[in-house]
Amino acid sequence: MKPYHLFILSLVFCSFSFAQEIIHPEFSEKAAMPEQLTSGSDKEVVKIVYSKPFALLKFLETTTGHHGTSGTFRKQIDSAKVLQQPGFEALKQTYNSLHLDYSYSRQQYPEKRKHTTSTWDLICVEAISSKTNTEFFSRMIGVIPNDDYLKLKQVITETEPFYDAFLFTAQQQAVQSKVTELRSHVPALNGLFDQFKVFYGSSWDKSVPFNLSIYPIFGKQGETTATPHANSLEMGFLLEHEDAYDMLAVGMHEMCHVLFEEQPLALQRSLDSSFTSGKDPFAAFAYRYIDEALATALGNGYAYQSLSTKTDTGSWYADYYIDHYAKALYPTVQEYLNAHRQMDGKFVEKAIAVFKQTFPDALYEMDALMMQSDAYFEDDHESVIDPMINTLHSSFRIYMSNTAIPIDDPSSIENIKGSEHTQVFIVHKNQAKNLRLLKTLFPKLKRLPKQPNMLAGFLDEKNRPVIVVVAENAAKAREGILLLKKKGKIDPKQLWVAF
Repeated sequence: MKPYHLFILSLVFCSFSFAQEIIHPEFSEKAAMPEQLTSGSDKEVVKIVYSKPFALLKFLETTTGHHGTSGTFRKQIDSAKVLQQPGFEALKQTYNSLHLDYSYSRQQYPEKRKHTTSTWDLICVEAISSKTNTEFFSRMIGVIPNDDYLKLKQVITETEPFYDAFLFTAQQQAVQSKVTELRSHVPALNGLFDQFKVFYGSSWDKSVPFNLSIYPIFGKQGETTATPHANSLEMGFLLEHEDAYDMLAVGMHEMCHVLFEEQPLALQRSLDSSFTSGKDPFAAFAYRYIDEALATALGNGYAYQSLSTKTDTGSWYADYYIDHYAKALYPTVQEYLNAHRQMDGKFVEKAIAVFKQTFPDALYEMDALMMQSDAYFEDDHESVIDPMINTLHSSFRIYMSNTAIPIDDPSSIENIKGSEHTQVFIVHKNQAKNLRLLKTLFPKLKRLPKQPNMLAGFLDEKNRPVIVVVAENAAKAREGILLLKKKGKIDPKQLWVAF
């Protein structure tokens, strides 16, 4: 089985229009970043920083379209004439060839609370904590294999002149102004941290600051991303966007993910038991969404209101379930915060009830079912499987996923029997063999007819959703995935439908 893990903890804002193309200056001398952009009181828990090493790293990530990067920024980079040079293309190719992401997890924590950390997180922490490339390179020794380290060092060094000509030289003052503006709100952010830490019961030590690192993107409207890496929170910002409260709410949102992750082991086990010990099938859904919903309620709801003295009446998160769950949970979250109470078993009971009341059809709705899903394929050729995987992930917001190839591999069978995730099977070849196997694993499938193209969906004896796309070829399989999105639900009264 080939594991494929996708954790999306970032908050993504999308608008209907993108920033217009900017005419960029030609190459100029490297500009030094003034010290005040990274300075701050040692007593601050939350620090606003701009790290040139991290900005360069994020720039490179965006040029190659890696996960967690802005589509708006990518379009600006692709259309900039100053970057359309063979030398820059060679740097992009070298960067894309590097292996920077080695994952590991904390095995002693509850299964549903295990957070996969990686060397990529460490790289981001070191970059955000560094004021210069030299400091970053020094911190990076030993984090990744030396061959990749040396290539990364070369790529970042040679990329800096391109980045300066593209954006930094002309926008340095604008970045500095944004840092200064955001830093004026730091006392309020420190107070919010104290409240949130009590609510989460987190073991975070206040002597370890949260570095909220911003990096610029051209324009007033478009897509930005934000992601936490331990005590380092990265956040893209639009240079012409004026609402600092939006940005700071996003930063507090990301901080909440860290506080949730860093709850003490005993508390994690207690909360895990509260979610899993009952028989309510909605508890599993509430558990899956609780981290993102709480971060949204606290950051985009409570923090935004505290900072701006008004409620954000728009969407808090670009996902229907998270947005509505966060808003439905908000009164309970607010009650706990105002009473200086730590989330507990009673809070979990309320959270499950709120989810059930807010989403009564969640047991059958595809968007909810696909949030945590395992996908099984028959073809191990990347040119065939990658378009199908991309179709799945572009159709559904999948937060946690494994892929397994082929379907009848012993490790695939083991995962099918043991996983609690939604099980998704793409049967686009060897149909007879694979359907015989699936019928032994899922007796309900014995009622399937012989059809070259059909969708099947049901809940198995464990109340676990099972989705089967039967297709005569890979193109038809992608068509079936798109039809799953269009249908939107499993019909408990109809096992299958032809397409």
